[in-house]
Amino acid sequence: MSGLWDGPLPESKLPEAKVSAAIGSLPAGSLKNRRISLIVGASFAILIALLITLGYLGVNRMDRIGSDLDEIFATRWSRVQLAREALMYSNRNSRIVMEVFFVSDKQQIASLLTTRVENSQKISELVAQLERRCDSPEERQLLAAVKETRAQYIASYVRALHLLVDEQQPEAAHSIMVQETAPALHQYHDAWTKYMQFEMEQMNQAAIGSRARYARTRALALLVVVLAVIVAVTIAFFVTLRMTQEMRTRLRAERAVRKLNAGLERRVEQRTRELAHSNQRLMAEMAERRSAEDRMRLQAAALQAAANSIVITDLTGTIL
Repeated sequence: MSGLWDGPLPESKLPEAKVSAAIGSLPAGSLKNRRISLIVGASFAILIALLITLGYLGVNRMDRIGSDLDEIFATRWSRVQLAREALMYSNRNSRIVMEVFFVSDKQQIASLLTTRVENSQKISELVAQLERRCDSPEERQLLAAVKETRAQYIASYVRALHLLVDEQQPEAAHSIMVQETAPALHQYHDAWTKYMQFEMEQMNQAAIGSRARYARTRALALLVVVLAVIVAVTIAFFVTLRMTQEMRTRLRAERAVRKLNAGLERRVEQRTRELAHSNQRLMAEMAERRSAEDRMRLQAAALQAAANSIVITDLTGTIL
């Protein structure tokens, strides 16, 4: 039948704008999906980078807190150890002074006094080390009190020893020991005790501060984790919502395309039937035209062959 119809097919009256919109929306949707995928990927990348950065900073901060606390403890504890060592030598000197009052051998007394001088020199060296390590006005003030009470204590027991050893006045020496040296010794040891208490308080405050900073760092890390979870849930919800909307859009587009395809097929079938009917009518007209042309040729041939009138009949005698 196609050979009988050489003209163009009849134009369909389908809503081509809707078809183009339904089909043309697919590439635009793909570009939109690609853009959404890029945004989601960038969001996750930023989130992961933020978590890594904050995790590193949190761990680094906690390490710094630990190292600072260790340094403070090491520094303060070394000072406490030096103060204890100085107190140890001071207690030895106190015992030496007491022994001098009970010893009558001059050689033994000289040996004890030599040991006392050595101990005093060691105490002076320890105090000098502590002075070099001072890093606050309070600490310098406490060390100044230690030096002042030590000078008073040394002056009192040196005077008592002078009266005892050089002047041979045991009663006066004993009186100075009771009235001056003993109170000076208590003040001297109290000054050392206050200094060590200050160092211990500094260590306690450092420990409390470190715990507070650690707690803040931990709270910050927990907050970051919570925010990361919230952001991740938000992104997942956004992605799920967009995917759901995209799936619904695709389903609607597919249904519209199927509907349009079905209508197009019906119209094509209708146009095909119309073409077939037109071809049948055209063939009938062509057959009728060929029959008329054959009759005309027959009549013309008969008229040309005879000069007289001729009647043409069929086999039954009917005049044609």
